[in-house]
Amino acid sequence: MDAAPLYSLYDAFAGDRHTFLYSGQFLDAHTARLITLGEAVVGSTEADRSMRARLAFVLVEAYQNVIRHRPSSLAGSSSRGCRCLLLLRSAPGLNEVTTMNPIIRSDAEDLVAELKGLGALDRDQLKTRYLETLQREGRTRRGGAGLGLIEMARRSGNVLRHSFTDIDAEHLRFTLSLDVDPAPSSSSGAADLQRWHSAAAEAGVTLFYKGLDNAAAEVSLLRIIDQETANDRTLSGRVAPLARVGLEVLRSLGSQHRHNAIALLQHEGRTSIGLLARLPVEDAEQASRTIHTMGDPPRGATPAQQAILALARAAGKPLRVSTTPAGDGTTRMLIPIPVGQP
Repeated sequence: MDAAPLYSLYDAFAGDRHTFLYSGQFLDAHTARLITLGEAVVGSTEADRSMRARLAFVLVEAYQNVIRHRPSSLAGSSSRGCRCLLLLRSAPGLNEVTTMNPIIRSDAEDLVAELKGLGALDRDQLKTRYLETLQREGRTRRGGAGLGLIEMARRSGNVLRHSFTDIDAEHLRFTLSLDVDPAPSSSSGAADLQRWHSAAAEAGVTLFYKGLDNAAAEVSLLRIIDQETANDRTLSGRVAPLARVGLEVLRSLGSQHRHNAIALLQHEGRTSIGLLARLPVEDAEQASRTIHTMGDPPRGATPAQQAILALARAAGKPLRVSTTPAGDGTTRMLIPIPVGQP
């Protein structure tokens, strides 16, 4: 596992309360899990109820929009430039959903015209446009992609930002980003989004989630991991249980929830899980010493030591660890767990 691009993503989202980045198969089966994830990143008070509903809706609609828009000829492509991506970021004043997917060049002009037209409409006009489009065209040949854009604009209450990047002579990468927060304090820039797409492709990120503080979200993540690896007989039923033990390790380390992250990486035929945390230097050193030890927990072992050794037993091989100073008196730690390799 190349730690550099994964650390790059981890650092990029350091200020987020929650980050969910997905660049997998875009299976329809994930839709229900995304509703849970969208709701989990928002607070649980009565005042947050409307935001939870809007964010979950926009997240699912954006995900479905990728499935509708991506060319069928590239749906299973592993090319870096052709990778589809879904990104959810949540922080104070920021609840943002972004998608990136290839489209056929000939579709770009109509898509730009549609997006510009939506940007000129207020909420009531968007509702009218939706009803008119639904009555006139029903579900389009690509499953109602135009209706989806209208609904995302209406539910979010903000402009749909977009850009295009060249892939090849026939295809462009379409980036769509929208704020669900009624008064966003910041938004991801186009250059940053392109850089994160490149880092995710370089690391082979299928899934990255930071901000592990919700049991329902963890269950959904494990289910997505299980579904992503179900078609590989060497991996089916093995990766999600190992990820579950990895989550126990992160909880035991004492790192703040918002600093804990888990990643599913699939790159060049290799599958691995990455656990990331930010710890006080002394705690990171102790965890590193434990990781380099195989065997039974020592007498008086801490919960972290017990969890790490349980992970090593579950993996069936010695663990490795990568640590780097974070520059603020803490240490970034990455525990890579290879799956299905000798």
